[in-house]
Amino acid sequence: MKFKKVASFLVAIIVIAQVCMFNNVAAVENRNVSRDIEVNIDGLRNGTVISENVETLNSGEGRAINKFNWNVQPGTTSKASTAFSLENGETVEINCTFSPQKADVDFGLIAPNGLFYHAAGNDGTFKLTIQVQETGEYHLAIRNNSDEIVQVMGFVYY
Repeated sequence: MKFKKVASFLVAIIVIAQVCMFNNVAAVENRNVSRDIEVNIDGLRNGTVISENVETLNSGEGRAINKFNWNVQPGTTSKASTAFSLENGETVEINCTFSPQKADVDFGLIAPNGLFYHAAGNDGTFKLTIQVQETGEYHLAIRNNSDEIVQVMGFVYY
């Protein structure tokens, strides 16, 4: 009898673990992130940033935590004025909310190679931890793919 209870408990744990793993994979594959997951930077979409569409905004001072409150113009990418100096394997956590909630917004990092590694926000929230693969200077960046100004408030931990 005790063996059946232990076996049932282990089966339940395995099922829960598989569901959690599937949900993390699905969130990254869809690139819509509204809860905390951690991904390798190579697992994110990337692309070049057109420099004339980039507005540099004040990202605060300091190391470890920066608070930001930005208004991102339609069709532009906003880039933090302060770079994060990161070593291979270090992580950056982006945790924020945005309004309007249905806006099409990408969040991520501009890497030393100039590419914007990003994932999409979902329902007014975004929380993602990104592990970098190259030592260098990284900038927080937010791209507004919508037709209206998007207000973004949050924190970046590095």
